[in-house]
Amino acid sequence: MAKEKQIEVSTNPLSLLIGATNIEGQYFFKNEMSGGLYYWNWGYSDGFNNYSLTVTQPFVGYYLKPDKNGPFVRGGIFKMDIQMAGASGSLTGPTIGGGYNWLTKNGLSIHGGYELVLGGSATIGGQTFNAQVFSLGILRVGYRF
Repeated sequence: MAKEKQIEVSTNPLSLLIGATNIEGQYFFKNEMSGGLYYWNWGYSDGFNNYSLTVTQPFVGYYLKPDKNGPFVRGGIFKMDIQMAGASGSLTGPTIGGGYNWLTKNGLSIHGGYELVLGGSATIGGQTFNAQVFSLGILRVGYRF
């Protein structure tokens, strides 16, 4: 019997097109359960000011089929660090989402879905902002080994 593939590394190809660095890793610790971390970073300088966004998101996922090929749900903590024109801050809030995973026999994996960030607060340049619920798309292409 072949050993089950337990580690997956993936990226969002659309983010790469805008120059963002992003990677997601997850480990399947039970047949349908996984834990992982998503990292996304984008930066820009106009010669006078620096702008950057960094997202880190630990998560736990549950796959509705034992072979992890099909629908999934996941939840985690969303943290975005923001720097713009001398002001900086961060936004933190819980997330919940779901989608569909396509997995080929050779280990290629494609995730598509959505996540909702369920509020949170950000302090930028000394001002505090309360965020409402907002959604994020999930698109990842990777390999499971």
